[in-house]
Amino acid sequence: MGQAMITIDAEAGLETVTVTGRVNVNNFLAVTNDENFGTQRKKLWDLTKSDLSDITTDQIITVLEHFKELDDINKAEAAAILVDNPANEVLVKLFEAISRDVLLRKIPIYIATTRDDALRWLNTMVEDHKKAS
Repeated sequence: MGQAMITIDAEAGLETVTVTGRVNVNNFLAVTNDENFGTQRKKLWDLTKSDLSDITTDQIITVLEHFKELDDINKAEAAAILVDNPANEVLVKLFEAISRDVLLRKIPIYIATTRDDALRWLNTMVEDHKKAS
C-alpha cells in the first residue's frame, strides 16, 4: 500500500512530497488535502521509494486535472520529480508531457535522477522567476 507525505523546509522555500510503496491515483489525490500542499515556491516529488506500476494514463490525467484546479492557490513556481528506475521514469515523462502539452499547465516540471540535480534546477527556476517578476 502506498502513501504520500509532505515535509516543509520553509527556509529553503521547499515542499517535498515523498511517495512510498505501491501507489495508486488516490495517494496523489489525497496528498492535496494536506494543509502544507502548495505552500512553498519549490516542490520536489520524491518517487524513489515508490512503485507506480498500477498507475494508468487515465489516472495520470485525473491527477493532473486535479492539480491544475489547484494551480491558482498553489504557490509552487516549479516542480522537480525525483525517480530512480526506468519504469517510473517513463510514467513521469508521460505525466510531464500531458501536463505541458495537453493541459497547458504553467508550472515547469523537471525529471531528475539525483536530489542534488533536482534542487539545483529548482533553485535556478525560482531565481529566474524572481528576475522576470
